[in-house]
Amino acid sequence: MEKSSSKGFGWVIGMVVVLGAAGTAVWFSQQPAPSTSPQVATPAPANPVASQTPPRSLPASSLENRPAPPTTPTPSPEPAPANPARAAAALEEIDTVLRDQSIPLDAAAQRLVRLASDATVPDQIRNDALQHAMNLLPDEAFNSVDAMIKTKATPPELLDLLFHEIHNRPVEVQLPTAFLLMKERAGEEISQQARDLLSFHLEKDLGDDPSAWSAAVQEATAKAAQATQ
Repeated sequence: MEKSSSKGFGWVIGMVVVLGAAGTAVWFSQQPAPSTSPQVATPAPANPVASQTPPRSLPASSLENRPAPPTTPTPSPEPAPANPARAAAALEEIDTVLRDQSIPLDAAAQRLVRLASDATVPDQIRNDALQHAMNLLPDEAFNSVDAMIKTKATPPELLDLLFHEIHNRPVEVQLPTAFLLMKERAGEEISQQARDLLSFHLEKDLGDDPSAWSAAVQEATAKAAQATQ
């Protein structure tokens, strides 16, 4: 009887051991496997598109978007007149001639022509004086500019102004003035321009014979004058 009780008690102990071992195995099986190389947790990178600063969009008026400045050099200012007192006096005379209604138009035109012919006056003021003179000078007194044409020192700009003016004048003014420009300014560009104008009116080119040109101009001028009478 004692032998049977000891066997039963041993069986109970064996069952307890088996159940304990099984429970331990189950518990270990549920634990996470240990990491062989511990890693430091790294935060997830932010959205790269959101983290980048978008490029600047410059307005059209921004300095970065403006075209490069032109390479054409800025013209230097005109030098001051050599004789400021003479320039001032010439400007005052032009103003007086144009404003004083008591001065006859013929006399005013002649004063302006003389001023335009004066080499002591700055060229720009001479040009202004001649332009005003052309507005006042009557056809019958247009030959008052002949001395200016014959003076070799007369600036080309003034001769060009005279040449363009005669296109607004009758033939009896155009032809003699053009002939004088052709003869007195030989070798200059305006001489050829005057010759072309004469050839147009005379319907022929008379070559390099001044006497032939002179005779043809006188004949054509006389005919034009008779036609207007």
